[in-house]
Amino acid sequence: MESSPESAAAGDQPEQAPGATTYGLDRPTVFLILTLNVGFVALGLYLVFLNRNADLHEQLIGLFCAGFFGLTLVTWVADLFIRGPILVIDAGGLWDKRMSRQPIPWTQIRDAYIRKVKYTRFINLDLVDPKPYLPSPLSFRGLLARLNPMMGYSAMTVATLPLAGSAQEILSTIERYRGQAVSSGPSSSRR
Repeated sequence: MESSPESAAAGDQPEQAPGATTYGLDRPTVFLILTLNVGFVALGLYLVFLNRNADLHEQLIGLFCAGFFGLTLVTWVADLFIRGPILVIDAGGLWDKRMSRQPIPWTQIRDAYIRKVKYTRFINLDLVDPKPYLPSPLSFRGLLARLNPMMGYSAMTVATLPLAGSAQEILSTIERYRGQAVSSGPSSSRR
């Protein structure tokens, strides 16, 4: 889905380049995810505070549900307030505004490929140095990004489920722009 810079808000930095491919949130999917999160938080709170017959095991499950899904709920709601498109891919690089405060230049991306967790697909980005592009370690996403390598994934991922584009479509867009950048970059003259 091609987009023009007018969809970016005036305060967003840096500006989106003309001809960029952008992806916004798929609002029905986000609404469904928010509803499921609220349900799990409610279940967790019920197990902890209202179910008088709950044993310690059930209360611990309730604490986990309320805590984990409460944090994901806050994270998803925050995504709704991101101005402009969520994912911007252009000749300069890739910028997932949920994960990074700045675009990731193509020179920093060694590889991009699709991974799956159950039925959810996301794009793994193998970066030269992920640290400058990771979210704050004090945020829920930042914590998860730092745990990703322990589970066999790269630190930087692009969640495609809530985006208005399939994982394969987004990966194809990444590969197209990355291929153009590599072929027109200074390293192409050495080949």
